[in-house]
Amino acid sequence: MTMILRLTSFFVMVSILSAFECATVAFGKSKSARIENRFKIDNIEFKLVAEVRDVTTSMDSHQSTKISYSVFRNGTFLHPEPETGGTLIGCRGSYVEDEGGLVLPIKAKDRQVGWFIWAGARCGATVTYKVQIVLVDPKPSSIGNIYKVMEIQAKEQPLVRDHDGGIEVWFTYQEYGNSITVDSFLVPRMIFANLRPGEVKFEKRRLDPDFSKWPKLNYIEDDFRSYFVAGLNDLNAELMRNALAKLYRKDSKHLELYARNGFPSSFDELTKVTDAVSLLNSSVKEFLRPDPYPYSTYNY
Repeated sequence: MTMILRLTSFFVMVSILSAFECATVAFGKSKSARIENRFKIDNIEFKLVAEVRDVTTSMDSHQSTKISYSVFRNGTFLHPEPETGGTLIGCRGSYVEDEGGLVLPIKAKDRQVGWFIWAGARCGATVTYKVQIVLVDPKPSSIGNIYKVMEIQAKEQPLVRDHDGGIEVWFTYQEYGNSITVDSFLVPRMIFANLRPGEVKFEKRRLDPDFSKWPKLNYIEDDFRSYFVAGLNDLNAELMRNALAKLYRKDSKHLELYARNGFPSSFDELTKVTDAVSLLNSSVKEFLRPDPYPYSTYNY
């Protein structure tokens, strides 16, 4: 009887192990890829090596993409700053690859200075991307071998513009307010990156209140909401005033739309909000810490 029990236990264990082995083999069939990209700055070679594979997560369709990447300077491994760099997980969709690939070069004055790492942030009725901005420094930092990284959520591929010894990275995010997708609108954002050797870093800069000087961004040309909220994010009263003066619409259609989003009910009320922001900046600005880049991981 003892022998029968032992044999039965043995075969049960073999069946369990066989099932686990089959499951492992099946999972091992998920898609994977390796991506390499390299460039030189002043005869210094920078290389990014990315391993891409399918994973299962709680995001949207549950089918996601995990991108694990490493950055090297002349063969020396660099550490990300902040430490959240090196990995990006997002929901999977062909539209990510339609944008040109999971790893795209960042160029300044026609030479490469880093990479955009792409994945999906929202893969449902609307599409939003997770984008990591990866920048390298040809001159090693005093705190060690590092590269700079920032993660944002963007509606489309960011626009890069050369400016003041660095680059401006322009993008938009989708804002819903108190309403639904059909009433949502895009809000412009800009990240400045200093590219001077030995000083490569992301810097906190506000948007120019004169939005006629901005690069052309899709879908926000004359939408008051886009510019007003952009100013509010920066506690930038001048930008908010400019949006009110030039783009606010008083017809019933627009007033109803503003109300559905949750904006104050009148031009006068919006003016009071703008004045309050101006007062904050003039009286307690040393204590204000506005987030200049909503939906981003930012390291000061």
